[in-house]
Amino acid sequence: MLEHSTSIRRAPSRVVVIGAGGFVGRAICTRLAADKVPVLALTRNELDLLKPEAAAALQRLLREDDSVVFVSALAPTRNNAMLIDNLRMAETLGINTSRLFATAFALGSGLAALGGGLGAELLAIAPGYALDNLVYFLIVVAVGGLGSIRGPFLAALVVGISDTGLKYFAPELGAFFIYALTMAILLRYPRSIFGQT
Repeated sequence: MLEHSTSIRRAPSRVVVIGAGGFVGRAICTRLAADKVPVLALTRNELDLLKPEAAAALQRLLREDDSVVFVSALAPTRNNAMLIDNLRMAETLGINTSRLFATAFALGSGLAALGGGLGAELLAIAPGYALDNLVYFLIVVAVGGLGSIRGPFLAALVVGISDTGLKYFAPELGAFFIYALTMAILLRYPRSIFGQT
């Protein structure tokens, strides 16, 4: 979080960019250099945040009046090992990842409870009610894609409207149409309509 401790606007005495080897870090360093702000650009060669002594090494490099920009990360995160490495880098800089996870879990649980409460009037609550709709949930995610809200939202609209409409106009086909539509979409767009990110 950025905190301004003075009301007078002035350039920082020095900016330390951790992760200056990436394209975002390089862009920040270039912009600061153009503004004639002293920069200490730290790449993985100068400071490897995955090493146990990284926090002590960073403490030796920093001065009291430094401003720190942290843009170091392994991206895109392709597996659990890369995710753990990113978490270790964040923890090295003092970010409380346990609290971050707890907050994200609490927010997700709260939104799930809100969705369940709002949907209770539309969907009958019974011990196995989620199983009746689970296939639709999976279809929406498969068609809409992971990593965005727009894709599953539009997929939910398309799947819901087309399924309901065709059950009225062609009840003899039952739920066959929705499965045929899903197969057709996934054959045409194997990574979903909007692609996975």
